[in-house]
Amino acid sequence: NKLDELIAKFPDERWMTASKIRNAANDTMFYISQAVGSSLTYATEWEWNSARKNLFALQAIYVFADKQKFLELDPSIVKRIDALLKKIDTQIDTAKKATNEKDKEDLEPWLEKHRLWREINDK
Repeated sequence: NKLDELIAKFPDERWMTASKIRNAANDTMFYISQAVGSSLTYATEWEWNSARKNLFALQAIYVFADKQKFLELDPSIVKRIDALLKKIDTQIDTAKKATNEKDKEDLEPWLEKHRLWREINDK
């Protein structure tokens, strides 16, 4: 693993950067897994946003490490991250729509009661 080699060669700042890349990759997997496994409509949008935030951080620290000459950037990794960010954006939009639909469903009985109450009070 290239990160393991980097950690062995450069213990201080480079080690911390490599560690952050590894942690960001692990966190990204964790948050994507949570979002995929979520069954709560209201939580899904938040979970996909958390996954996106961590994936974006992974990309940022990866590009930063290249600019600092801590590693050699693999453009295919950046392209895969960009593609995954777009897929996550789609999931966020889908989750927002599902949440809005659920809100409308949940509010409908209350709105009907309110309409009836207004009709009764307006007479």
